[in-house]
Amino acid sequence: MWTRGLQPDGTWSMDSPFNGSGGFIAFLDGHYDWYEKADFCKYGTNIPTVNVHEALPPDAVVLSAEPKLTAK
Repeated sequence: MWTRGLQPDGTWSMDSPFNGSGGFIAFLDGHYDWYEKADFCKYGTNIPTVNVHEALPPDAVVLSAEPKLTAK
């Protein structure tokens, strides 16, 4: 889980809660850390990436707190 605004390049958008200066990432063991820029490893490797989607398992489900658009 991460703070709204984490972009695929590992930076935080200016409309994030901390105005682009960083954000929190929570982990399954219950701890969380502050990141100015998120650096990860590609899933199952030691290859660095800043793209959070490359760090997730292929079958991961990404949920969003953004409201869903409804058809009119």
